[in-house]
Amino acid sequence: MKRYSKLIKKSLTLCGCFGFIVPALFILAGCAESAFMQAKQRNTFTGYTEFLASHGDSEFAEEALSLRNRKAFDAVKQKDTLEAYKEFLTDYGDSEFADEATYRKIRRKFIITNKVSVYDEYSEEYPSGKFIHKIKELKEKAWFEQVKKENTIDACNEFLEDSTNEIYVDAVKGIKEKVFYEQVRRQNNIQGYEDYMTEFPDGKFIKRVEALKERAWFEHARRQQNVQVYDEYLNLFPEGKYGALVQKMREKTMYEYAKKENTLDEYNNYLKDYPKGGYAAQVMAAKEKLQFDKARRFNTIQSYDEYLNNFPKGLYLKEATLHRESLVYQQARQADTIEFYNNYIKEYPAGPHIVEVKALKEKRTFERARISNKVDDYNAYIKDFPLGEYLPQVKKLREKAWFDTVVVTNTVDDYKGYLKEFPEGKYKASVKSLLDSLLDKSRQMTAKDWVENGLALKRGGEASKTELLSYFNNAIQLDPQYARAFGNRGLVYLEMKQFDKALRDFNQSIRLDGTNPKGYVYRGDTYKKIGKKIEMCVDYRKACELDVCSALQMVQADNLCL
Repeated sequence: MKRYSKLIKKSLTLCGCFGFIVPALFILAGCAESAFMQAKQRNTFTGYTEFLASHGDSEFAEEALSLRNRKAFDAVKQKDTLEAYKEFLTDYGDSEFADEATYRKIRRKFIITNKVSVYDEYSEEYPSGKFIHKIKELKEKAWFEQVKKENTIDACNEFLEDSTNEIYVDAVKGIKEKVFYEQVRRQNNIQGYEDYMTEFPDGKFIKRVEALKERAWFEHARRQQNVQVYDEYLNLFPEGKYGALVQKMREKTMYEYAKKENTLDEYNNYLKDYPKGGYAAQVMAAKEKLQFDKARRFNTIQSYDEYLNNFPKGLYLKEATLHRESLVYQQARQADTIEFYNNYIKEYPAGPHIVEVKALKEKRTFERARISNKVDDYNAYIKDFPLGEYLPQVKKLREKAWFDTVVVTNTVDDYKGYLKEFPEGKYKASVKSLLDSLLDKSRQMTAKDWVENGLALKRGGEASKTELLSYFNNAIQLDPQYARAFGNRGLVYLEMKQFDKALRDFNQSIRLDGTNPKGYVYRGDTYKKIGKKIEMCVDYRKACELDVCSALQMVQADNLCL
C-alpha cells in the first residue's frame, strides 16, 4: 500500500489535481492522457521523447513511440543520405519505419557503388518486406544493364537463374543466343554446335547451326575413316547432304578392314550391312574358303556344320559332307551307345556305314535289355527290331523279367497283367497260384494292413502311384473312419500334383484325427505348393502346437510365417 500511495501522490503533484477526490488509478490515467495530449499538440520529436521518459508504461506509450519514430524518420528522409539512413537504423532498427529506411538506404548505396549485389541486402533482411517487389524491379533493371555491358554467356546465365521479369528475361535470352552463336561459329566444332542446339532448339540461328553441324560431322568422318563415325553421321543425318558419299566411304572401309583381318566375323559384318554390295562376291568367296579351311583344320562335326549351314551349295560341299559323315560314324563307334548310333542313322539313313551301324545298335539294345533285365528295355528292342537276330532270346527273357517283377510287386493288377500278356506263358501256373493266394489274403486284411503294406511297397521304391492308390483306396473302403488311410492317400496325390484331391484327403484326415500334427504339416505343404501362404502358416503353427515345429522353422528361416 505504501508503494501505491507514493505513486498516487507523485501523479497528483504532476497533474495539480489535489483538489479532486477520485480513486488513485483514475488519477494516474488522467495525468498520462493529459501529458500525451500536450505532446501531440507540440508534435515534435523532443515532445514525444519527454512523454515516453515520464509515461513509458502508460496506455499511450505505443502510439507516442510510433509518432516519435515517424518524426525521426521524416528528418532522415529530408537529409536522404546513406549515413543518415544508417544512423536511423542503428537507433530505430526495430521500428515500423526500418523496412522503408532499409529500402532507401539500399537505393542510395547503389547510386554510390553501382553494384547490383547491394539490393540483396534488403531481400536478406526483409524477405517479405513491403518494398521487396520494388527492390526486385530495381535490381533486375540494374542487372540487365550490367548484362548488356558485359555481353557474356556467364553473365546471361547468372541473370536467367534468378530473374522472373519476362521483359528482361526475353531480352537476355536474345543476348545469350547471339553471343552463343558467335562463339560456336568461331570454335567450329561439333560439340559447340550441339550445345547451341540443346540450349536453343527453336533458336534464331538454328537452321544455320544445323547445316554447320552436318558439315563439321562430315569432315570429321572423312578424316577418321572409321565405320563407327560414319554410322554416327548417318544416324544423325538420315537425309543428310553428304549421306550417299558417306555410305560409299563406309562400305569401302568395311571391305578393306574385312580383307585385312581375314576373319569370318568381319566378312559377316560386311555381308550383314551390304548383302548386295559392290564387294559382296569377293567377300563371299573369301568367306567360304576361310570357313572350309577352318573346318579342315579343326576337323570336327561342329566345324563342318558351320560350313554346310553357311554354304549349302558351296564349292566344297561334297568333300565337307564326306568328312562329316566319317566323323559321325567314328563318334558313334567310339561312344558305342544306342543314342549315338541313332544319331548316325537319323542323319545318314543311306550312308556308307548304315548296315554296320544298325547291327551295332541292335547288339547294344539287346545288351542293355539283358543287363537291366527290365520289361521296358525288352519292349524297346522288339519295337526297333521286330525281326532281329536276338528276338527269340529277348522274348524268353522278357517273360522271365515280367514274372520276376510281378513276384516282387505282388499285386493283383500286376498278376492279372502277366496273365493277359502271356495267357499260355511258362509261369502261368505259378502266377495263378500267387494271384489266388493274394486274393484270399486280401479278403482277410484290415484297413490298417492295407495301409502298412502300401507304405512298405512305397519304401521299396518299385511301386507305381496307381498301385499305392489302390492300397489306400482298399483301406478306406474297409474303414472310412481310418485317418491314416486318408493322410497317406493325400501324400500320393500331392506327389502326383493333384492338389485338390490332396487337400480333400488331408482335410478328412484332420477331421477324423485332429491331434496328429502330420496332418497339418502335409496340408501346409500342399498350401505351400499352390501359393496359399496364409493357410500354410496357420497349419504349420498348429503342427508346432502339437510338438512338430520343423516345417514352421524352415519357412521362418526364409522370412515367412514370422
